[in-house]
Amino acid sequence: MPGVTVMSWTKRASDWYEWLKAAARHFIGGLWRRIDDHHILLAASGLTFSIIVCIIPFMLVIFSVAGVLLARPTVAGEVDAMIGRFIPYPEYADQVRMFVADRVEEFWVYRRLAGWIGSLGLLFAASGLFSSMRTVLDTVFEIPGRRSAILAKLHDLGLVLMVMVFFLLS
Repeated sequence: MPGVTVMSWTKRASDWYEWLKAAARHFIGGLWRRIDDHHILLAASGLTFSIIVCIIPFMLVIFSVAGVLLARPTVAGEVDAMIGRFIPYPEYADQVRMFVADRVEEFWVYRRLAGWIGSLGLLFAASGLFSSMRTVLDTVFEIPGRRSAILAKLHDLGLVLMVMVFFLLS
């Protein structure tokens, strides 16, 4: 290439390297400062806890739906086969079978109650999850608190109902 010297290429590479280093320092440093300013790891652990709290009533709802849809002999046969596979000693397997059979029978009797309790618990826990998300986002985007606690809870319950409707529609 006429007119291009080795010196101009090294100068361009050096300028490019300096620009890349400055950009990385700016963006990574800015990210680090924002993580520190907003306590992002603490917020993430709070959201994770809210999700874990939602799992318990969700499992009650799943068990209730399974109890309505599945026949009792099918469930008992599957549980019996699973115990036979996982516990190789017959005397211990029989003890576990009796214990689990009693629990399955109790569950079968109280499946509708478990569904109602799970549904109400899930509604309350999910509204807590939405409240946690709202609090974290308000902190990150520096939005001042505008609502009373009662209006905020009603707003969160409305969001939960909206998500449920969209889930059912999809």
